[in-house]
Amino acid sequence: MARRATKIVATLGPASSDPAVLEQMILAGVNVVRLNFSHGKAQDHIDRARLVRTVSQKAGREVAIMADLQGPKIRVGRFAEGKVHLEPGAAFTLPAAGKGINRALYFYIGHQIAIAGKTIGNYCAATVIATVDLDLVNTGPNEARVLVLQGKPIGEQVIQYGPFVMNTKEEIQQAFEDYHATQFGGWPWNRFDQVHARGEGRFARHADGTFEQGV
Repeated sequence: MARRATKIVATLGPASSDPAVLEQMILAGVNVVRLNFSHGKAQDHIDRARLVRTVSQKAGREVAIMADLQGPKIRVGRFAEGKVHLEPGAAFTLPAAGKGINRALYFYIGHQIAIAGKTIGNYCAATVIATVDLDLVNTGPNEARVLVLQGKPIGEQVIQYGPFVMNTKEEIQQAFEDYHATQFGGWPWNRFDQVHARGEGRFARHADGTFEQGV
């Protein structure tokens, strides 16, 4: 089967789940298929994974399957009067949120501000108590902007080992086994830390074996 270092990722949905459409996508260059676990049932994803294997074998191409796990959803709200820009000396009270909420403030534009009476410099973050009103004062000479992120913890166990992030040890182990068995779509080089010579310049190696230099 043809191999290529560059990955072209396509999300598999209702329209592209048709075998003929999927085969056309693969022949056009798609070599990684993304399954969006935020939608659909488990059996839907199982069926689509099997479809990818069947169609890719028919097309004679190696196609990896990327499982996009559903993570935390951040709902971005709006202030009643739109954005709040703190001019020098301006103050703003951030209303309290409900119980069980995590809240963090990121000060990304300006010189310095005071959060609940404590001064912080720019490009700093502060984790604050979400259940009380919070006073913000721009104590610097320039306009200040603060990004507020808040939400409830998803309450799911997260395990990380190297580049793998899963929910259980068993899933981490399975990820290792999948990598050693398939290398998630294939790695065409002789070593895992492949580095090309500086003098080699820009080049492209295509799936059909064509080699281009200076591209």
